[in-house]
Amino acid sequence: MKNETLDKYNSFAHNLWIENCKERDSYNEPQLRKEEYIAANEKWILDEFWLDWGHNRKWIEGEYKHATS
Repeated sequence: MKNETLDKYNSFAHNLWIENCKERDSYNEPQLRKEEYIAANEKWILDEFWLDWGHNRKWIEGEYKHATS
């Protein structure tokens, strides 16, 4: 990813982690460190990031490509 895209991704992942912390707190579950959360959910976060930024990309055959369906 280019620097600008990486900055956007880091911000996006941070916001998802904050939401996860709030959700875990509401269920009285232990919160994950940000690094743990991202490592455990990296593929899903990347998929959501590309979809959120309008690129409509999915992990296909080892790289991010435009989803056809």
